[in-house]
Amino acid sequence: MILIDELKLTDIAAISTLDDITTKYIYEAIDYVLQKRNSNANIELKKLEIIDLMNEQEINLLLWEYSIYPKKANLEEKKKMVKRAIFSKINMGTTKVLKDVCGLLYKGFDVKEWTEYNGKPGTFRIYTDKKITNSNEYRELIENINANKNVRSHLDYIELKQSNSSKYFIKGYKEIIGGITK
Repeated sequence: MILIDELKLTDIAAISTLDDITTKYIYEAIDYVLQKRNSNANIELKKLEIIDLMNEQEINLLLWEYSIYPKKANLEEKKKMVKRAIFSKINMGTTKVLKDVCGLLYKGFDVKEWTEYNGKPGTFRIYTDKKITNSNEYRELIENINANKNVRSHLDYIELKQSNSSKYFIKGYKEIIGGITK
C-alpha cells in the first residue's frame, strides 16, 4: 500500500509516458511542488496545535511572521488572528485574509472584490461599522488593511457606516465616473 504522502505521479502515470525523459522530469517537478506544498501545509497545521499554549511574545513573533500588525489587541484576540492567518495562508486570497484578520478588529467588517461592484481589476472596497473618531484610528485601519492584503490588490475605497444619536441626519456621497464628479 502506498500512503498519499509517498505517492508520486510516476507511480500512477501510463508506463508508455515514462520512456520519454522530458515527461519523466515534468512528473518529478510536479511531485516536488506538490510535496513541498503538502509539507508547508503540515507545518502550518502543527502551529495550530500549540498556539493556545504560547505566551504573548511568541504570539507577537507569529503575528510578525504573518505580517499582521494590530495596534491594540489583547492576547486572546492575537491568538485568534494568528489562527485565522494560518488558515488564510493555506487558502490564500486577499478577501479571505482581510475578512478573517480585520474582521476581528473592526465591527461589521466586509470586503467586496472588484467583480462584485464592476470596479477595476485588482481593486477592492472595505465596509465597516466601526466608529472611527479621529485620523489616528483611520490611519490604523489603513495600516491593518495594507499589512494584510496582497501586493497585487489595491484599496478602491472605504465606507464607514457610522451612526450618531443626534436629532440631525446628514447624508451624502460623491461618485466619480470617468473623471466626471456627480
